[in-house]
Amino acid sequence: AKAVAGLGTVAFAAHQIVMNIMSISFSVGDGLSIANTSLVGQSLGASRSDMAIIYGKVAQRIGLILAILVSGSITLFRAQLMALFTNEAAVILAGETPLIILSITVLFQIVQVIIVGSLRGAGDVKFVALLMFVSVTIVRPVLTWVLCYPLNLGLPGAWLSVLLDQFTRYIVSYWRFREAKWTRIQV
Repeated sequence: AKAVAGLGTVAFAAHQIVMNIMSISFSVGDGLSIANTSLVGQSLGASRSDMAIIYGKVAQRIGLILAILVSGSITLFRAQLMALFTNEAAVILAGETPLIILSITVLFQIVQVIIVGSLRGAGDVKFVALLMFVSVTIVRPVLTWVLCYPLNLGLPGAWLSVLLDQFTRYIVSYWRFREAKWTRIQV
């Protein structure tokens, strides 16, 4: 928010609206992640690592289907979504490109948060905490600044940093899930 605030009031207003829409869209993944955390934890508690893996994979597939639906809705109705929050034409226009970037982001974010739910359910919380710490405190702020200012991409640069951050988290968490070492953690 601090980096975007320097881009001007129209960009900041559009950014805040897109952040609100992002919060709503991410709720889909958050709900599935919580359910998946419970199912994975119960399966591992019952010494059924096979079921934990199956629950994780099925939840990821459900999440991907929902992510495609959310992504398509954001893309198709981006102007209407912006208009729910403001009637300022400049703000609506400034928010349309970030919404397209958000529509790509949710494809990775929803599945990534479900994967992280599997890892949490298995007790792999140190890995999850480290991943989030590095992502939120280092990767995203640095990318945001570089893309907004030195590369002069403005508001779309800030949202590209969110996309790159979520894509990176997806790759790292997916790799961790596929390793399946999390199924052998003793809690």
